[in-house]
Amino acid sequence: MAENQHPTEADARDDGAGLIPFLLSWGPLFFGVGFLAPLIAQSLDAIGLEVPFLPSNLVFGLIVGVLGGVAARRRGGWL
Repeated sequence: MAENQHPTEADARDDGAGLIPFLLSWGPLFFGVGFLAPLIAQSLDAIGLEVPFLPSNLVFGLIVGVLGGVAARRRGGWL
């Protein structure tokens, strides 16, 4: 774009076009934190297990969820 031209509405829309693909590429991490972490924490609570050396089962679930999500993102899938 030249110096004297003002940005058009189409130019403004193009600036945010990469946001959705960026967020979707981090989907496995969101899944690990938003679904797996609470599931792991509630499962441990339901069977009466406490994880030693951590303040709660949710912290353990978050650790497992983040690590699993990052691993799935790097490999390109959960399987």
